[in-house]
Amino acid sequence: MRAALHIAVAAVIGSVVPLAAAQEGNSASGVMSIGKFTVELKHVYLVSAPVDGKPARRLIFSANDIGTGIGKCTTISCATYDLKEGLELEIDTGARMNLWAVANGQKVQHSDTAPRGNLTTTGDSGDAVAGTLAIDRSGIGGPKISVEFKAKLTKAFKG
Repeated sequence: MRAALHIAVAAVIGSVVPLAAAQEGNSASGVMSIGKFTVELKHVYLVSAPVDGKPARRLIFSANDIGTGIGKCTTISCATYDLKEGLELEIDTGARMNLWAVANGQKVQHSDTAPRGNLTTTGDSGDAVAGTLAIDRSGIGGPKISVEFKAKLTKAFKG
């Protein structure tokens, strides 16, 4: 019985430690306003998955820590399941980036695109991205975003 407990504890620790290690050095500091809601962006996650045989990366900015949920996911579409206040940004989609902004427990949502020029990178090595993001779509009811960040790859999905 005791050996089984030790094995179970080791399995849980083994599944949490890689995600915790991946999050070391990740940081976000900024604000997103959408409608009458303001979201403080404190966390960032970099996830990737192949799209049409090519690597595609997304940055997920959130007010709350959703890393554990991302760690449990088996597909990239699941990565934003726990995102209630924040932003998902597809950064490898060409000249324009796809974005999905949410606030108030996902009761307020906005999907849009933004020019790649709104993302200024100070580092981009494929498995890490750092820089600033400044987008203002408030004129059409979308978000106004200003955030500085550093993100190492949190999870690479297989497909």
